[in-house]
Amino acid sequence: MVRKRDPNLLTDYSCFRCGEQVCWGELVRILRTDPEQEDWRQWELYAHRACLRSVLRAEVPFAMGRHWTSGEPLPDDSDQIDGQPCGFCAGEIGPEGLTRLRLQNPVGTVRAPAFDEESVPVHTACLRAASHSRT
Repeated sequence: MVRKRDPNLLTDYSCFRCGEQVCWGELVRILRTDPEQEDWRQWELYAHRACLRSVLRAEVPFAMGRHWTSGEPLPDDSDQIDGQPCGFCAGEIGPEGLTRLRLQNPVGTVRAPAFDEESVPVHTACLRAASHSRT
């Protein structure tokens, strides 16, 4: 059984930005929640680090300083979301247009998934405009 992910192994995931397959070493998992979906649902997107960085403003940190172990409740991210401008265009976001993106870097083993993460608020329209698939 494989205990650690090979960073060069291609995943089955396509980048939301460019549409190409993402290898484990470049993978950023994105949990998306927005006003258009039910409270219990979360959509997953995936991206290359470079593709995601290309749409994030330079001022947006990409440090992923919060840790989350799969199976536990997601940590509170309101300090990174509430009152913050859009991570793509820097515009003010009203509650009806807010999409919360949890950027997650896989750091756990295959059998015990864990993630370093951070959250970024974006306009739903900005996310659609940046997406290869118009998510």
